[in-house]
Amino acid sequence: MDYHTPELVAVVTYNVCQQMQENPVAVPKWHEVAMVIGTAAVETGFKDGRSITAPLFGTFGLQYEASRAFYEAFKTGKRMERFLRRKEANYAAIGWDIFSRAWLGIGGVPYIKLDQRDLRYLLTHDVRFGAAMCAWTYFNLQTEEPENINQIADMWAKIYRNGAGEPETFVKAWFDLECAALMGFIGYT
Repeated sequence: MDYHTPELVAVVTYNVCQQMQENPVAVPKWHEVAMVIGTAAVETGFKDGRSITAPLFGTFGLQYEASRAFYEAFKTGKRMERFLRRKEANYAAIGWDIFSRAWLGIGGVPYIKLDQRDLRYLLTHDVRFGAAMCAWTYFNLQTEEPENINQIADMWAKIYRNGAGEPETFVKAWFDLECAALMGFIGYT
């Protein structure tokens, strides 16, 4: 889906975050949804994926190599321990089930091997895949729960931009693009 609005990004983000929880019918935590919506705001201003060019792809400004590494980790379970925080031994199967449920909206899907072209296409054109990959990036690497926009902005700079982003840029995009109103649109106050 190439053409979309900030409202569509907000609804897709809510659905993706909801599906990534242990209880996929519960309301996702405010900060989880806010991190992903804010990332779309700061990275692309909610522009569709076709208007974003390499090395960043899609509505969420995803880096190809980082996305490929996360996606390929679903085969092995590496790099998932912090996200899962569970005792089960098969991180790959659990991680893939969580990610594929968030991306496709259904569970029990066998692992889908993506070549370079497929992954670039999905990052660029599939807003739900992009939202799932963006959320996975945060949830897999975050070590604490932020309580406000400034803390979320710090996490964006640290995790999403590997220390190269300025938190003030995130905060400015959050307010300039009225992300709080989008959060209200999907039911958060």
